[in-house]
Amino acid sequence: MSDITLYDLAARDKNVRFSPFCWLAKFGLLHKGLEFETVALGFLPKSAYPDPDYGKLPILKHGDELVRDSAKILSYLEKKFPEKPLIDGVEEQKRVDRYQSWLGEALFPALGPLMFHRVATALPADEAAYFTETREERFGKTLEDLADDPLLPVKFQAALELLVPELKKSDFLGGDQPDLSDYVAASPLMWQRSITHEKICTTPPRVTKWLEKLSAHFDGYLDNIACANC
Repeated sequence: MSDITLYDLAARDKNVRFSPFCWLAKFGLLHKGLEFETVALGFLPKSAYPDPDYGKLPILKHGDELVRDSAKILSYLEKKFPEKPLIDGVEEQKRVDRYQSWLGEALFPALGPLMFHRVATALPADEAAYFTETREERFGKTLEDLADDPLLPVKFQAALELLVPELKKSDFLGGDQPDLSDYVAASPLMWQRSITHEKICTTPPRVTKWLEKLSAHFDGYLDNIACANC
């Protein structure tokens, strides 16, 4: 039995693990080659969480340690398991920072509105109501109205196109081998893949090939994930 447990957000089907933030933590564990177990939890009840007051996922348990938040989990893994670093140097960190900005400025604003209503349909009724209420309060629109923008697929494709120049230079965003840059960029795409196989936009061929190589790097781990609406 592994002494590392990741508390992971799940849909109505507990095999469907869709959170991009949980995916980022999983990528860190996979990169380090660590054995770990996952515990499937929903949005509710928060009392089931290892830290109900925190009330968010992912949470990593390592021995007696609880580590909250994907960024802090990655930092913890770097300190505890330094043998295979997620990034190696100042320039690599700058590259990761660029992809973090890309997420906030280009990818999530396009993909999020397309995904929210799809996520809601994959949840149990009480969690769907909670998810819908909290997102609609945040954005001031219904989930259906958020998704009803014909430019969103265009913007999503344009965001993916921004990965192509780097992928023309090497197999991965991190170079010859994947690093944290790849995991930051791939995690929201795992969110999409876990919820639907519906073609939301035309994916650039180099991005498709990159995801295939990333899956092969982890022995097909990404190919075997469960999907809610497939």
